[in-house]
Amino acid sequence: MRTAIALAVMFAAPLCMAGVVSPEATAPPDAIALDLSRVNFRLLRVVSDEELRANPDAYEILAATPLGGEIVSLPVDPQPIMTITDIESAVIHRDVYHLHHLDLHMTNADREAFAAVTADNPGRRMLWVSGDTILADITILGRDTSGIIRLFFGDTPYERIESVVSLLQIPHTLEVAEDIFTPESEADEVLLQALQALQLHRNDQVIPLLTRCLEVGGEDYGRRPQVLLVLGDVYLRRGQLPEAKLCFQAIHQNHPDFPDLLLALRGLRDIAALQSDPEEAIAIDRVIVRDAERGSDMALAAQTDLVERLRVLHPDVEMTTTETQRLVNMLQTRLATMGIEESFLLEARMINYQLLLGQSDAALRVVQTRLQHLPENANEATLQVLLIASLLSQNALVEETIEILSDFAEQFETEQDLENPVNQQILEQVQTVTQELSDAYTQSMAGTADTASPEATASPETE
Repeated sequence: MRTAIALAVMFAAPLCMAGVVSPEATAPPDAIALDLSRVNFRLLRVVSDEELRANPDAYEILAATPLGGEIVSLPVDPQPIMTITDIESAVIHRDVYHLHHLDLHMTNADREAFAAVTADNPGRRMLWVSGDTILADITILGRDTSGIIRLFFGDTPYERIESVVSLLQIPHTLEVAEDIFTPESEADEVLLQALQALQLHRNDQVIPLLTRCLEVGGEDYGRRPQVLLVLGDVYLRRGQLPEAKLCFQAIHQNHPDFPDLLLALRGLRDIAALQSDPEEAIAIDRVIVRDAERGSDMALAAQTDLVERLRVLHPDVEMTTTETQRLVNMLQTRLATMGIEESFLLEARMINYQLLLGQSDAALRVVQTRLQHLPENANEATLQVLLIASLLSQNALVEETIEILSDFAEQFETEQDLENPVNQQILEQVQTVTQELSDAYTQSMAGTADTASPEATASPETE
């Protein structure tokens, strides 16, 4: 129950391995809109408004219906990134909220093609489309080797989904998740309805259902703190701060043994910040860091939040330096347990705070280790190098930044296939950034020299 409620608090949307699925991809009870004659899926790239304005003739407006949604119009590149005409197998999932998901497994060839597409398009929004139906609306997060297209059908009956994959002649199985809980009271029944509404983004139903659950269950309802936590988070996300605060305070005051008490404290911290009470937010962050599991995501997030607030309020106070060093130590401890492939974002955070503490030698050692273990994918490697360069240059390590960028460009030019237009574009981007930074540094140094010269410092009377 705890895990499921926590997911509800986070508004966990259905996920695709390639990226986050749009909330538009929800389905009404009786909607199945696949092309039943054959598998014919196209992957289309959604273009930005800027791209559309710059070259309107190159793109088209797709008028299509998301699974379970109203018709939408989106600007897309009409040339598919890839197409799929065969699906190897399918798995129909019923999740803990009694909602249905459909995983379509690609063939090996399509799996490899999709991995290449996702590796080359981080941050891009794309659509899986069949006919005039949007099957999935995703944002690519990085290379995806799963070979799975994930569709969300909500509370569409299992039999209707099964009929679709049967007509498409796709071998399929059913996987049923363990229930959140077996309803044992009227309050439990209402709570389950509320959680389903939350997952289906039926926001107008969530608060009335949760409120009714509290009323029906009464003060002795065993799941009362969980319900208050979800309700408080819903209020917070809607900007109803007084109502959210009452929910979180009720948990803190009346349910001190609640396993997810720190989530309620985090809610109170966020409210304090929104109400322009940074000192209160800092005090709550200190409690979270003290009580959270050492090195956990929650402890790291709270310590980071605490440091950022202190840097604004008390930038030159010894306490700020001490808390920043504590954060660096926490990051070092956490990184020691992680592989080099998954640690970059935490490394970047640690480099930033080491530089703020004036520990440039320590930061540069971390940088050099990272540069020796860059991802094989050219796009990912370039993003990491540019982020490192940004951190260093913002902290006055300009010469070191220019050297890192120059070395990376030289290595890239030697090792990558520059006949590939994507690689050529990456190289030109790095070279442009390097040249602009070098020119600005040269001008800055020339200006410094002019200011320091006897002629520049002479007074009018001396002249």
